Amino acid sequence: MFILRWPLVLILFGYCVLFVAAAAGIAADRLGLGLESAVWDSFIMRASGVTWLETALWAASGIFLFIAAVRLIRRTQGFWAWLLGFACYGVRWGLTTVKSDDNIIADAASVRSAEQALETAVEATANYPLLALAVLLVVGLLILIVDTADKRWSRRA
Repeated sequence: MFILRWPLVLILFGYCVLFVAAAAGIAADRLGLGLESAVWDSFIMRASGVTWLETALWAASGIFLFIAAVRLIRRTQGFWAWLLGFACYGVRWGLTTVKSDDNIIADAASVRSAEQALETAVEATANYPLLALAVLLVVGLLILIVDTADKRWSRRA
């Protein structure tokens, strides 16, 4: 399982850095410690509606995914730490989805013609948080496979 272990660790470290950096960036902006750059300004504009609860869930997800990566390196069952990180990110994604989709009148008004429906479908493919959640789910299933193989290997030894 060496072939699967290290790519999974690298992916988990990437997610960890992304989530913790995003949470720290949002918290720093709320505390007035923002940077002056175009990249920073565009990031803050995208995260302008983020609450402290969502920021905390993002940070918790990053921390749990870091713990899962370390446990994978040490071969000590990283699946449960991954599950907690996935749950935190899933709850954060769910909160943002509910916050943006809770208007029935806007849903009824969004009924469109076939051409507009095609444009909406193209816009829906750019749903990066859902894509990140799906990739994280696949990573978790692979972690479960690696952990199961490690358990069986340790029983034989």
